[in-house]
Amino acid sequence: MLVRAIALSLALLVGIGAIIPLATQTTEAGPHKHRKHRHHKHYKKYSKAWWRQYRARRARKHALQARKRALRLEQLRLAQAHAAHDCAGYQEALKALGNGAERDFRIMEGLA
Repeated sequence: MLVRAIALSLALLVGIGAIIPLATQTTEAGPHKHRKHRHHKHYKKYSKAWWRQYRARRARKHALQARKRALRLEQLRLAQAHAAHDCAGYQEALKALGNGAERDFRIMEGLA
C-alpha cells in the first residue's frame, strides 16, 4: 500500500514536472502574432471552380520549386567556378605563364 502511494506520488510529480516547462515556455514567450491568412472561398469539392483553384495552386507550387532549383544550380556553378580558380593546377599554370599578360578572372551571371 505504501509502495503504491509512493509510486503514484512520484508519477504525479514527474507528470507535473513535464507539464510545467511546456506551460511556462508558451506564457513567457508572449502573445503570438497571427499570420494574415487569405480567406479562400471554399468551393464544392471537384467542382469546376475547385479544379481551377487547385490548378492555380499547383502551378504556383511548381513555379516556386523551379525557382528554388535554379537558385541551387547557380550556387553550385558559382562554387565550381571558385573551386576551379583556387585549384592547384590553375595556380601552377599562372606561375608558369608569368607576367606575360594581364589576366582578369570574372564570374558573370550566365543565361541558362
